[in-house]
Amino acid sequence: MQIQSNPFSRTPAMQTKCTPPILGDGHIPHDHVHISAAQREPLGPSKVGVSQQLRQEVVTLTQELIRINSGPDNLVAGENQVVDRMSSYAQEAGLQVDRSTTVDGKPMLVVTLPGKDPQAGALGFVHHSDVVQPEGDWKLGQPFSGNITLDEAGRESLVGRGSIDTKGPAAQILVAMKHLKQNGQVPERTTKLFIFPDEEFGGKDGAWLLSRKKPELFSDVQYWIVEGSGVFSPEFLSGLAGDRDCPYLAVAQKYTIPMQLQLKNPTSADEAFHKTKATLDKLDDFIEKRDWTYLGDSSETRKAMKRMGDAVGGFKGFMIRNFYKTGFMKKRMGKGNAAANRTDFCKTDLYFSNNPAGVGQGPNVKPSSATALLKLNASGEQRSKALQNFQRVAGADLKVEDRNGLISLCLPQENYHGGNHGSTSDRDHDAVDVVNRALAKVEREAEREGLAEQLTLVDYFTSKSKPATPGAESPVTSNVTLDLRVAVDEDPKTMIHQLENLVGPEFTLKPLMGPEELDAKVRRLNSHSPLFQAAEQSIHQVYGEKTPVLFGNTTASNDTRFLMEINPKSEALTFVPVLYTNHGAHGPDEAVTTRSLQQGVDWVVDVIQRLK
Repeated sequence: MQIQSNPFSRTPAMQTKCTPPILGDGHIPHDHVHISAAQREPLGPSKVGVSQQLRQEVVTLTQELIRINSGPDNLVAGENQVVDRMSSYAQEAGLQVDRSTTVDGKPMLVVTLPGKDPQAGALGFVHHSDVVQPEGDWKLGQPFSGNITLDEAGRESLVGRGSIDTKGPAAQILVAMKHLKQNGQVPERTTKLFIFPDEEFGGKDGAWLLSRKKPELFSDVQYWIVEGSGVFSPEFLSGLAGDRDCPYLAVAQKYTIPMQLQLKNPTSADEAFHKTKATLDKLDDFIEKRDWTYLGDSSETRKAMKRMGDAVGGFKGFMIRNFYKTGFMKKRMGKGNAAANRTDFCKTDLYFSNNPAGVGQGPNVKPSSATALLKLNASGEQRSKALQNFQRVAGADLKVEDRNGLISLCLPQENYHGGNHGSTSDRDHDAVDVVNRALAKVEREAEREGLAEQLTLVDYFTSKSKPATPGAESPVTSNVTLDLRVAVDEDPKTMIHQLENLVGPEFTLKPLMGPEELDAKVRRLNSHSPLFQAAEQSIHQVYGEKTPVLFGNTTASNDTRFLMEINPKSEALTFVPVLYTNHGAHGPDEAVTTRSLQQGVDWVVDVIQRLK
């Protein structure tokens, strides 16, 4: 799943947060959490008649799916178990089920609810059976537990890998289709739920393969509603919508090409890092100087900015509505907004070749911590004083410790303020960039103290590539995993060629996956489209008429980009009706609130019936 992290603001959340104690079992005790009146208010009767039994079923089904490990260490077996459960649920509901195999036993599932008009283009929902690997330390519950607990904001939440991306949303579609089938509410258009394998790994053995071998599976789909985006919580949007949850409809999409930057010739770890850091700085500078437009079409951009300005309110909202074109406002709106609207990249790992844990897997998962290990040839009072000064210049978020004769400069997970999905290049908060900036300050301090020649870097790793044993100072090659995000209007081959020219002959810049990564078609959706209009009207029906709805760019599902060219008239909207918090889709403590999981079924039912 590819989701654009907070495309509007880089400021801290503008609401009171609690940090209650966490019990050993991962549950937050209720009596230590302040729950607002809105959070205490029970979910009212379904706006579209979904029964309480089905509301409970979406929670139970999501739990069952989360408890299946369908990550990279159990991929094919896990994907088949997920499809087993979805198939049995759909069959019991009286829905049409078509299960097949792509390659190597990987399952493909299509669940169909026939519509009144077989000639009308179908509505297709895109989801997948695999999940990314767990990353970082989970505090609310274990990655495959499916436990229900309270999150930091006091919301009852279902914790587990896939709760957002995308087992929970897929469960919502199944329950919504069951509701319509049970009640004899036949929609105008045929509705199809597609469960692909391997979305998190580029879709080569799923959507890419099927789009070329069996395009007839998808040729009748006119409208795609794909995973990603969603209902953003106030803390996710950093107070943008006040104290309200805010749905975000993605109408323009990008797609990802995982790359790896590698130094060709082995050098010492210290030289390898500094050469790599200098090259990354050149790449960052190139990216930052590129201009960006929001949605390309001026009228669409103006409408999107008006909505954003109305949601923000006050003077800042006025500036966004009226001066969003100016360089001043573009800068104020943050790198995340710029990254959403042009080709960009983020660093999702940095490690050396002597690190057995450093492999190019899950490139679109950003680490929640990073560590540099330094060797300092100093002892006694001089060493002690140097460590104190290193801590001072590194800043409060970093930890500087003497560890087995080496100095550890670490950004711990609890002090990580960035996102975990690779969609946004957030160089102010990303773990690798935070540690790199702190390391530069430490090196300047060492030079000031006359210790520059005594300080060398011997190892570097993140929470994704942490080695089993400390690294040694030996000839090593640096490896940086990059998540290259290509905008809809740009040619990926041209972009890669430009980046290769920048890195120069000392480095290689290579895709981590096959040539299918370059074979993608994404396009913009006009907000006047019946698909957009139906989605927005359903939001107002289910979440309330005054619910602020924002729209703009995001990154596309890996699968959708391969499906768009099958039917040139097809349109795609990115939205899933679950609440996104700061934990995000790929980070530790991925979770959905049970309220948003249940309420979102109403949205699915409504939008299926609304698309005439």
